[in-house]
Amino acid sequence: MANARILYNLDAWDAATITGSSQANTDLAAANVVHDHVSKPWRTTGKASENIVFDLGSAKQITMFSMFVFNLTSSATVTLQANASNSWGSPSYSQALTMATNADSEVLQRLVYFLDQTYRYWRVTFADAGNADSYLQIGRIAAGTYYEAVRNIGQSFSINMIDPSEGEKAPGRQTFFRARKRFRRANIAFQLQNQTQTDKLSAVMEKVGNSKPLVLSLDPTSRPTKDSMYCYLSTPLSQTHQFIGQYSTAMLVFEEKTE
Repeated sequence: MANARILYNLDAWDAATITGSSQANTDLAAANVVHDHVSKPWRTTGKASENIVFDLGSAKQITMFSMFVFNLTSSATVTLQANASNSWGSPSYSQALTMATNADSEVLQRLVYFLDQTYRYWRVTFADAGNADSYLQIGRIAAGTYYEAVRNIGQSFSINMIDPSEGEKAPGRQTFFRARKRFRRANIAFQLQNQTQTDKLSAVMEKVGNSKPLVLSLDPTSRPTKDSMYCYLSTPLSQTHQFIGQYSTAMLVFEEKTE
């Protein structure tokens, strides 16, 4: 099984020239899919056949593709494609992506897929004719090359789900809440990692700090979508030397962003 993976360097993907098949208005443009805020989405004018194309300027390796906060249904058809040119009659790479659902068969607002392809042009196609909305909406698309920890996270990691809905509770009375989207916090630590991993985690911290997003995948093999999140690191990086060439990383807290 693969160890935890982190997609943290989004520079090449976010710098792409982006073209959407349609957009509802200039505020809901296709370029919004690389905005750090998932609440700033791309919205199409239709739902039966839409697509978005990323021109990376030159061929770039992509090993992790992800989407977050969308209105797609479980019946949606999503296809990831890649090609050397902006021509899509018979692309060199084409992969149908599966919508993940929870235990109640409700669509999860995330989709994570691992691959290893190197192309300049990337396209995602969408078809969701049965959607109750008259449009499709995508909050964030992130892709690039992930880092996989050599020493995996400790088995005592935890995931907390939080409800930030706003309302003033009163004993014995019905409370009126302003509903907000639930989100998760993942608490993980690495024990007895080598110098190479220690240096890499330092590089990750230098890149994103506590102010830039990343994608964390805790179980890339068995639960690539379910146990992944678009998040920010909310704690310092604290690494302690244990003995020659071996370090431990104190608890890291990653907070998911869902709106």
